[in-house]
Parts: sequence; structure tokens; C-alpha cells
Amino acid sequence: MNPHDKAHELIRAIRESDAFLRAKKAKQSIEQDESIKRMVQDFKRRQFQLQAKQMMGQSVSDEEMSQMQKLSDVIGLNMDARTYLQADMELQVLVMDVQKLLSDLLNEVSLLSLEEIYKEMGQS
Repeated sequence: MNPHDKAHELIRAIRESDAFLRAKKAKQSIEQDESIKRMVQDFKRRQFQLQAKQMMGQSVSDEEMSQMQKLSDVIGLNMDARTYLQADMELQVLVMDVQKLLSDLLNEVSLLSLEEIYKEMGQS
């Protein structure tokens, strides 16, 4: 069994998944409306920035959370944007699950895990 072949097989399976197909279809629709596209891009950008801030141990203000909630409410009114964001989240969870499985595999032969390094740095 060739692991590279299995990796390509996994990618094909993900591309055929319901979440991927919904995200792709919604993305194509969103790209037809520049204002919705910018709104979704802005939402994803802000979401990433807040997550990065939290990962660096910084707190997120109530105002930032309120702005995200308002933007989320507005985006939720557009079916394509809502479908895209839901499917995108499902895909992210799937990829994180695969990454966790691969990380667990690497930990079987690693002398020092990333988790141990984070603990040494005082982060979780």
C-alpha cells in the first residue's frame, strides 16, 4: 500500500463529499455578486484574526464579538453565503480531524511532541 496513493484517494473522497460540493456550488454563486463576496471575505478575515488573537493568548473584546455577531447575522440572510460558511466549517472540521489522526501517528515515533513544547512555553 502506497501512502501517497491513499492521500490522493482521500482528497478525491473529500472532493466528492456533500460539504465540499455544497461549498463549491455556493462559492460559484457568491462569486457572481461582488458585494456578498466581499462580505464573506471580510467575515472570514475577521474570524481568522480573532482566532489568531485568542491563540496568542490575547482576549477578544465585547465590541469585537458584537461586530462579528452583527456581521454573522447579516451574512446569514443570504442563502449562498450561509450555505458556503456552513459547508466551509464542515470541511475545516474534517481536515482538522485528519490532521489530528496524522499528528497522533507522528507522536508514536516522536521524541518530543508539539504539545510538550507548548507546555514548556506556558501555552496550551
